[in-house]
Amino acid sequence: MSSTTNVQNFLVNVFRPVYTYDPTTTLFTPKLELSNIDTYSGNTVSVFTAAVGDSNSNVYVGSNAGNPYTTTKLCSNVTAVGYGAGSNISNVSNSTYVGFNAGNGALTASNVVAIGASANGNGISNVYVGTGSGGGGNSNVFLGAGTTGTASGSILIGPGLSDGSTNAVFKLGQGYLTGDMSTKWLGLGRTTPYDVNNKLDVSGNVYVFGQQGINMVPVRTLDVNGNFRAADANGTIDFNLGNLSVSNSSGTLNFSNGITYSSNGFTSTRGTITVSGGASTIGQLKKGVVLISAVDNVSSANRASRMLLAYTTSNVTDVGSNVAAGNTSITVSTSNIQITDSTNSTYIWSITYFPLP
Repeated sequence: MSSTTNVQNFLVNVFRPVYTYDPTTTLFTPKLELSNIDTYSGNTVSVFTAAVGDSNSNVYVGSNAGNPYTTTKLCSNVTAVGYGAGSNISNVSNSTYVGFNAGNGALTASNVVAIGASANGNGISNVYVGTGSGGGGNSNVFLGAGTTGTASGSILIGPGLSDGSTNAVFKLGQGYLTGDMSTKWLGLGRTTPYDVNNKLDVSGNVYVFGQQGINMVPVRTLDVNGNFRAADANGTIDFNLGNLSVSNSSGTLNFSNGITYSSNGFTSTRGTITVSGGASTIGQLKKGVVLISAVDNVSSANRASRMLLAYTTSNVTDVGSNVAAGNTSITVSTSNIQITDSTNSTYIWSITYFPLP
């Protein structure tokens, strides 16, 4: 067969003229179809529709993208767009890789969306968006350049974040909002729980506009059903199984196993003290009626009680009985209230102030 015949056969198999009848002009319009071309080399291609895909519905667009059309490597329904996107992948299905080297070398992956230069394309049901994002694990959502991790079920939103553990975590905005989804913990401004029993940790001030209810529907600014404790560097209020009302008060309020009413800093106090052969101060006089009692912690035979009326710290008179038994007595020295004992004893004492106007 002559070389001319070979060229003619090539032209017939590649360049196929097609004539389409136009009923408006009643003319045949010629068109040219190209077929049986394995490789095309050129600078610019302008088309209305490009049907691209191999036998397993894989679509690769870009230099070195995907695998050769004759070598599917058990991949199906994969779309890879970008230089080197999806290059040399194997056993990958239902996944999309967009960007320079996105999904490069992915192995045994499915349902993955990886967008960004060098975004990782491995795992199952992962969404990775950002340059260099992704990692190991399954069912992850990573958004941001350099978001990486190895856990499964993690959500990272913000550049440079990492799950930091094998637990499923949630991190937003450089870790200012962090969660451990395996323990159902959430942190605001914290990266680890202050206490493992906490479900919410907050570092910093909290502003709440509206009402808050804890274990109940709120009707006030704050309603709490259960035990309540408030503490700072100056002291603690511990509320448990009772009623507590504080209004316009100053000073210290201690509430335990009963009801204490405090106004203008006057209240009831109690404590324990060891008296060693002399006088020990347990409190200070205040204007009003003051009731003091003390009892030996070991022997109730040593006890005392006294009620005083103090107009000032220097104008003090007894009101009612002044009881002293055993080695015990209650005395006043200047403005100091004291327990006196000639021996060595430990006393439980209480002072109740009834203020005068």
